Amino acid sequence: MEEPPPTGLLKVDMSVGEMKAAELKRYRAERDQAKWKAALDKLRQVSQTNENVIPYVVEAVKAKATVGEVCDVWRDVFGEYRPKEFV
Repeated sequence: MEEPPPTGLLKVDMSVGEMKAAELKRYRAERDQAKWKAALDKLRQVSQTNENVIPYVVEAVKAKATVGEVCDVWRDVFGEYRPKEFV
């Protein structure tokens, strides 16, 4: 059965990705590197304990850590989830 092609699809200009990458580069360049590194190091340290990590995530974000950088810390500490394979 033939169907007409979908209409009204969102089309994003490719320059948007380049613009966002430039914004992220500028965001990272403007942050206090020592404060940012200290906040992520503290998050890494606390993540290895049973202490509540949320205050340290907030501290890292205030130090201009990105969501990806916070997740990278947790990937380093906890690893990445891999579902069991059933054959």
